[in-house]
Amino acid sequence: MNDVVSIDTAALVTDTSKRTLWRRLSAGKLQRHSMDERGRVMLALADIAEHICLRLSFEPAVGGGQ
Repeated sequence: MNDVVSIDTAALVTDTSKRTLWRRLSAGKLQRHSMDERGRVMLALADIAEHICLRLSFEPAVGGGQ
């Protein structure tokens, strides 16, 4: 999985404060993967997946209603 999310998004979907995520980054529990075009730190979705409060499917979405 190569998907990344911002700290803001990670905080929202994990129900964790941004400060806690920054502490985990500093402690080496999370890895900074890149920065987006706006200069925001991005985290790998795989690194936060176990803490996500939503059910995710990594299968491609199938479109079209019948």
